[in-house]
Amino acid sequence: MKTLSSKYIFKTDTIVIALIAAIFILNALRPWLDFLLPINNQLITAVQFLILLLFITVLDSNFYKKTHIPSALLLVSISIIFIIQALFQFFTGDVMGLISGLYVLLRTFLLVYLFQILLTSRRDKEIFISAQNYLVAYFLITFFYCVLQHPQILNVGILREYGSNFTSANPLVTFRANGGIGGTVVDYANFLLAFSWILFFSHFKSKSTRNCLLVIFAITSFLAFSRALYLSLFFILFVHVISFKNIKRAILSLMIIIVPLLLFVINFETIQEFYSDFNASDSQRLESWLLLFKNFTLLEFILGTGIGGNTGLFLSGEGKISGDGFVTGFTYDAGILTFLLLFSVITSRVLSIRSNWRVKFSIIGSMFLMLVINSGFEKLFIVFSYVLSIAIVYGSKKYFSEDRVNVSK
Repeated sequence: MKTLSSKYIFKTDTIVIALIAAIFILNALRPWLDFLLPINNQLITAVQFLILLLFITVLDSNFYKKTHIPSALLLVSISIIFIIQALFQFFTGDVMGLISGLYVLLRTFLLVYLFQILLTSRRDKEIFISAQNYLVAYFLITFFYCVLQHPQILNVGILREYGSNFTSANPLVTFRANGGIGGTVVDYANFLLAFSWILFFSHFKSKSTRNCLLVIFAITSFLAFSRALYLSLFFILFVHVISFKNIKRAILSLMIIIVPLLLFVINFETIQEFYSDFNASDSQRLESWLLLFKNFTLLEFILGTGIGGNTGLFLSGEGKISGDGFVTGFTYDAGILTFLLLFSVITSRVLSIRSNWRVKFSIIGSMFLMLVINSGFEKLFIVFSYVLSIAIVYGSKKYFSEDRVNVSK
């Protein structure tokens, strides 16, 4: 019986590794396929979506049978919201709204079961090593694409004009590359943050390899020029700087954390007015965060206004009210209760990593700091990147920590 189980695990691990590679290869080829073939590049997204569905159905022998409580509650909550909303949209003929809500529902199921399939104790350590290698390879491709995209370096227009790639400039008129990821600089910033966890917290056989990747990561981060990314990386650094070894250092660390937050909250409108003179884009974002809670009832805050409006495939109305932030957008759509369930699913998976609190808090804090400021989590590839990075850190801490213990014995 054990032999059959081992064969099944080996077989599914092999398939999982192949599918991870396929998702990265498809994303790397996206701009070139869009340029060469007379098809809509969104078909690539559809194929990636089908691959991820395969992850959570055929490859999971416990599909819908072994879900922990936060995940089950999240799926029940989002399903109830979708069913009620879909009935109304069906009778009113709102096809776009129905499709957008369905996308949010399926994305939530994918998130839950991607975690389940990648963080199960049955997975061999080779799957995490292979996944890390593919993620590193894809990162290097995006770095190369950044160099190709840049108008002052190699200036390859194909990577800016095809594959749903959108580059931009910041207030300093600095070009911002998106690594050919098939989205905006915001999406690329999310991917870079997920990859940074691998660089900081995962196992590498060679220190020189990690150091080289850190240098390339620094250059890539500059080419992307995402302030949200810089802030998230600073948060990780900050977590590793603060200390609670004694009362004095603990009080000082808490003051460093709490005082700036209180000043920011108390003086939010003053800061917003001052900042609007410097950066109109960010000013609009800050204003939209304020507008989010105006004329917003307590019931809407708790239960939401309907999934898919701000964090689905299509935008309802004239534009996002969420200020381009996933947390505010999802809260507006699904309500604070459903958002807290989503938060608990992700944090519970991160907390299962066998590591110290600094690693866990760095991942949770930097991720949600990014998602408060930016969107990006709407994209399936970004969800996949976040989950895979967490899984790789999980596998690295589990297996390589065990190896060190065994060697010491």
